[in-house]
Amino acid sequence: MMRKSTKFHKPNINYLRLLDSQTIIQQKCHFERPTGVEKSFTPFIHATYPHPIAYERFLDFAIATLEMTREFLCVLLCFTFVSMELITWADFEKVELRAGTVLEVRDFPEARRPAYKLQVDFGEFGVRWSSAQITKHYTKEELIGKQIAGVVNFPKKQIANFMSEFLVTGFADENGDIVLTAIDKPVPNGSKLI
Repeated sequence: MMRKSTKFHKPNINYLRLLDSQTIIQQKCHFERPTGVEKSFTPFIHATYPHPIAYERFLDFAIATLEMTREFLCVLLCFTFVSMELITWADFEKVELRAGTVLEVRDFPEARRPAYKLQVDFGEFGVRWSSAQITKHYTKEELIGKQIAGVVNFPKKQIANFMSEFLVTGFADENGDIVLTAIDKPVPNGSKLI
């Protein structure tokens, strides 16, 4: 049975922002909701409800049609309303995001999560090592010769017994597994993203 449309007061987003992600996840786990709502409904929010103008209509739909509790909806909305910090062009130029070619790939059994060690040629920026949790989508063999994008001006970072010298970039798929940033045509090693 569907609930009738209910007046819902806008949550205090500034307060919700103070909640760390773990707290939010823990709270969400205690809210009663139809199975699969979180996975199917979140994309709808970002695609259909980007601005406060449609706020009341959106809440009526969520509460009446999906039978979501007030508490769960309040937490879910905090993900939608988190503001994006703007940067200047000068900020962007500080990031040395460069193209490089993978020369060697090794297993990394000491890592907490499945990962590879990658040796990458960044041209004038030298040959550098890093690790990447990309074992779900890539074999070691198919990575050899592949051009990737990496941030080369981060400080070195120790991961287990290994020193990472740049950051491999990519995007998480729907399961959280990393897909590498693609360079679809060859460019000189060391080329900067502009």
